Amino acid sequence: MIKQSLYDLCGCIEKNEVYGEMVLSYINGIHSIMSNFSLLLYDSIIIEEQYPSLSSKLKQISIEQIDHLYFLCKICYKLGTDPRLWQYKTDYKEYWSPSYNIYTHDIHLLMTTLILNKKKLISSYLKGIELIKDQHLKDILLYLIKEEQKQIDNIKSPI
Repeated sequence: MIKQSLYDLCGCIEKNEVYGEMVLSYINGIHSIMSNFSLLLYDSIIIEEQYPSLSSKLKQISIEQIDHLYFLCKICYKLGTDPRLWQYKTDYKEYWSPSYNIYTHDIHLLMTTLILNKKKLISSYLKGIELIKDQHLKDILLYLIKEEQKQIDNIKSPI
């Protein structure tokens, strides 16, 4: 669950459409919260019978991802960017797609993909931290990095 202090930081963020587009990529890009959520949801369902404890763990993480998605959408809107599931590219709209995910029933590939996707999202956040000047937004991204790392650790931990 996102801490109230982070919601308070939202109030300090000023309109900046360049940052808004960057945050939008965390919402709907290839390596995004939306991709992580949809894969966690799918994986939790397909492994439920064979790995019920892991399925429950992935379901809980997917719920946390929804909280992060909601929070990033609020930030995006505060920055002056519509929190949608598509972005403007040079001369076209690029929509988030479930084809961004790797769907597998192989448990080892499934786990590897989940962890790799989370690490790629962390890398995206780190790039944002390098480019963004707004300390409030940097603090939010640092918090989300910690949350993603906790989720990776949780996925890796024995059941």
